[in-house]
Amino acid sequence: MRIHSAATYYQILDALVRAGIGALIRPRAIGKSMVERLMLAVTQVNGCRYCSYLHTRLALRAGVEAEETRALMAGDLEAAPPSEHTALIFAQHMADAEGQPDSEALDRVLAEYGPEATHEITTSIRAILIGNLYGIAFDSLLFRLRLRPVPGSSLWRELAILVGSAVWGPVVVVRALVWRLFRQRRSPREEDSARPGSTQPHHET
Repeated sequence: MRIHSAATYYQILDALVRAGIGALIRPRAIGKSMVERLMLAVTQVNGCRYCSYLHTRLALRAGVEAEETRALMAGDLEAAPPSEHTALIFAQHMADAEGQPDSEALDRVLAEYGPEATHEITTSIRAILIGNLYGIAFDSLLFRLRLRPVPGSSLWRELAILVGSAVWGPVVVVRALVWRLFRQRRSPREEDSARPGSTQPHHET
């Protein structure tokens, strides 16, 4: 299990809500099987056993072969469709980077798949990151109760994610929704002036 801070959990949650979860509920540019491959690739990096079990089953339902799911959970992407390799490598990178991919990696995904598919890819990755981090916090607390604490974890971190989600989760969601509403009301000129620098990076929306 990879241990992440509570701050990382809430940063990813905030980014997920700001981007919108509609792309996750009804992906149009990528298929369900690709969504599940992305989620398995991320879960393999983080090591959440609950997400491994759930998304292996969902991947099989989406048409992914059992041998391919085993390969993905071993970190082997060769069995996946070649057209999805760039996205799956990006998913592994984004998991390693705790939801903060570097601009070059994101540019490669944009160039290969286009803005709409890239938005759905990053949304899927953030969603499973939230699931992974929550599941790992839950598992860490179980081990702590069995007097076998997970190295690198702490009771504060575990409770901040598990219990804090009920308290701070709605705050993060409301703040992100307000941000989205404010952004929709701004004109393109205001959007440009609010961004630092003379050159504008790619955005997922």
